[in-house]
Amino acid sequence: MTLLSKSGLKQILGKVRDSYHGDTEFTEFLDFLSVLRVSVVKIKFVWLAGLSFILTACQTLSPAPTSTPTPTPDVTVCAEGCDFTTLQAALDAEHTNDSNIIAVRDAVHTEANIYIHKNVTIQGSGADATIVQANAQPETATDRVFHAPAGVTVTLRALTIRHGNPMDLPESGGGILNEGTLTVEGCIITDNSGSAGGGIHNDGTLTILNSTINHNVARGGGDSYYECQTGGGIKNLAGTVTLRNSTVSDNTAGGKGGGIHVACKGILVLENSIIRHNTTNNDGGGVFLNGVGHFTQSTLSDNTAKTGGGIYIEGSGEHNLIRGQLNYTNTLIAANTARMEKYGVADCMLGDHATLGANRNNWVGDGTCSPAQTGDPAKAPADTGADEGWKQP
Repeated sequence: MTLLSKSGLKQILGKVRDSYHGDTEFTEFLDFLSVLRVSVVKIKFVWLAGLSFILTACQTLSPAPTSTPTPTPDVTVCAEGCDFTTLQAALDAEHTNDSNIIAVRDAVHTEANIYIHKNVTIQGSGADATIVQANAQPETATDRVFHAPAGVTVTLRALTIRHGNPMDLPESGGGILNEGTLTVEGCIITDNSGSAGGGIHNDGTLTILNSTINHNVARGGGDSYYECQTGGGIKNLAGTVTLRNSTVSDNTAGGKGGGIHVACKGILVLENSIIRHNTTNNDGGGVFLNGVGHFTQSTLSDNTAKTGGGIYIEGSGEHNLIRGQLNYTNTLIAANTARMEKYGVADCMLGDHATLGANRNNWVGDGTCSPAQTGDPAKAPADTGADEGWKQP
């Protein structure tokens, strides 16, 4: 096998052309090479009857994708043989510095109320390989799993975070309470319970990448004004929550927002994400939006509420304030359920003082919220709704 230069390849292609029966067959061969984007080619010819050959290998312009290596940790945590046995001890240690990476080596690490007061990354070996839990059983812990206070910048990566259940004020944020700048990457937030924000309560800046928030519960309790059973998966009290390539599913709230609740000072950005199979006894099965939403290439389906099964949008009517506004593009909202038989809206409910901003190429099953297209979601074009090839469990 020989690595050919462009000039060498040109000579061989000339001989190959002579071996084909006419220009049509040769043109088809060139089209084949064009699809492969060949620039430098390794070819081994096996002549059959003096006319045929087999292309056995080629090097294309785009190399084969490789997995991103896990960054080398600065600090390790596990039951035996690591730098520390608890994450809190690792965080409190004087020599643990900002920008350090703390790796959890245990397959299952049980620790509650981890107060992340430094700008660090806490990472596991994968959401299917590393679990950080507040208790061995759900709904038996008395605190959440992680708390990121104001002023810190934190990344949680490649973890399953579960079984948080805070019982002291604030009781919201069963899995995570974020008041700083938090990135959740490649994680599963599951089986947590809180007065609001069963999975995550945000009062800062939260970015969720390639992650799943599922089977969390906003149970009520706590401060009745701020923590009123809202946001089964996520409650965004204030600040910006961005979900990219992520899923919020199978969460439950007694109050508004079975999947996500966005308060009046909150912003929700959905990019290629899925809100599905969430349930509330109140309004907004998938999303309750009292702030501002920017949805792109996302799907809200199979959620259930009293009304606004997919999304309920409600403004405040305050002068010069934009609240209760949905901006959406290439988004699919369909197959949701409203429990109110006579007046309920299944997919997209515009409540008091609610407005639509950008509205481009959307598909809403029942035709609410002025979509470009409506009807059976199975007939929606491929560029509408989330691409689910990336989907986490």
